[in-house]
Amino acid sequence: MTTDRDELDNRILAVARAVVAEGGPDALTVAAVASRAGVSRPTVYRRWPNRAALLFDVDLTNSVPDDFPDLGSFRVELTTALRFLRDHLASLDRELHAEQLALMVADGVFAEEVRRRRWIPDREAVMPLWRRGVERGELDPELDGEGFL
Repeated sequence: MTTDRDELDNRILAVARAVVAEGGPDALTVAAVASRAGVSRPTVYRRWPNRAALLFDVDLTNSVPDDFPDLGSFRVELTTALRFLRDHLASLDRELHAEQLALMVADGVFAEEVRRRRWIPDREAVMPLWRRGVERGELDPELDGEGFL
């Protein structure tokens, strides 16, 4: 069930995505988003405490693909996953990413949200590689894959 609040959140986020698509991350300001969404700046700030948090939602994509193919070797699959992560990190705007990291240090609630919405799903997406490695006898089944990855 979608509420009016959800619809407003989605509308603001859609406008933020459009702003970034048209002008790049530097164009993303709370004032620009509020103006184009037809809401006040405080309305945006109630949902996203700052530009870094808003950009996090705009750019929320997993750092790993949803489904890694079975390449027959844990080493090859893990190398492929790490290359994907490297390429993803290289594509990020470093200044804005630094804002997000600084916000994570300063705001434990935001840090927990990043962990819950990005890091845990990324780790879960990589766990099939571990399980296949165990099934193929490449990895010790006694090792804790979740702790390793």
